[in-house]
Amino acid sequence: MGPDTFSIATSDELGGVVAAKRAAVMEASAFCASRSQQMVAMQSQSSVKEDWAGDSIGHHDFTFRCLNAGDPQLGRPVIGRSQQSLIIS
Repeated sequence: MGPDTFSIATSDELGGVVAAKRAAVMEASAFCASRSQQMVAMQSQSSVKEDWAGDSIGHHDFTFRCLNAGDPQLGRPVIGRSQQSLIIS
């Protein structure tokens, strides 16, 4: 998506949006760790959609950055609301 910025979308039928969000955060953290970097959440949004059979499936879209240790952007985040998304800067 941009310099050190990535996006992942996950879904989970049995665990719903909570499991989908957990999977997204774990996958993002593992991805950054594989690059010897640390994950910083940027944007997070959950939704529930129906499949072809009418079953509810939790979805989660997660945007994150992978930063090197010591990067000043790894400091304490300021959390705010922007429309329906959680923005962390």
